[in-house]
Amino acid sequence: MVETKETRGNKVGDAALEWRITMFERMLVAIDDSASNPVTLSFAAALSRRDGASVHVLHVNQFQVGGRGITELTETEASRLVEGAVRELNDEGIETSGSLARATCFNLAGVIVDVARDHDCDAIVLGSARRQRFGRLFGQGIREWTTALAAVPILTAPAPLRLPTGRRSRAHPPLVPDRQQPTWARS
Repeated sequence: MVETKETRGNKVGDAALEWRITMFERMLVAIDDSASNPVTLSFAAALSRRDGASVHVLHVNQFQVGGRGITELTETEASRLVEGAVRELNDEGIETSGSLARATCFNLAGVIVDVARDHDCDAIVLGSARRQRFGRLFGQGIREWTTALAAVPILTAPAPLRLPTGRRSRAHPPLVPDRQQPTWARS
């Protein structure tokens, strides 16, 4: 945490000191190709603008289990993913860099923590897809493993808003009881 002093004039014209506390100077944002990316990047951008922090975007291209060296995304797809995220943050005026890495499902969190350490990051931002149906059955998720391995704060971006689909999502007219005149007012 860094404290900086800024001098600004007040209405009277006297110099006033304003203390600004900066939480993070450099953040690592780990992204994947899920629907949570826009929310994760928006969350990281808001934190970066607040603190004036630079951002390093990382995509860890995971090897498919039993895939004999085949990754989930091709090298071109993974590069486009990182380039798009870097471009989006740069367009918002945030100093951004990016990189790719490869890992198995067993060392994914370790790779994220190692890249954060190599880039001297103060925090790691992870997305949240809230895939809890089968994820809990097979052990801990990436967030839990990254938290266990990291010496810096792990920030989790909110999950994207899911709108219900199907019959229940259709707009229904409100249920308003029929207004009847009181018995004394009837003619």
